[in-house]
Amino acid sequence: MRIYLPKPMHGWRAFTGEVGVIVLGVLLALGAQEAVEEMQIREEVGTFRETIDREVALNLYTYDVRVRQHGCIVDALGQVDRWLGQARSGD
Repeated sequence: MRIYLPKPMHGWRAFTGEVGVIVLGVLLALGAQEAVEEMQIREEVGTFRETIDREVALNLYTYDVRVRQHGCIVDALGQVDRWLGQARSGD
């Protein structure tokens, strides 16, 4: 049983061809890596934006609740102040 091995290329033209194939392969690999990294960065930015949007929405909701409670708190403190004034005056 004979096994035939491919014959190596000879000459500068063959050498340039091999180097060209190697360079092309490296460039393709680097380009693919850049594309994958770009997709990962876009996904991370999207997740970050969603997180920030939720955080801002929660802060705005909390602010709105506190603004709405302000009148009740002022009224309650006014009642406490009146009761304290009545207690100090002996009424």
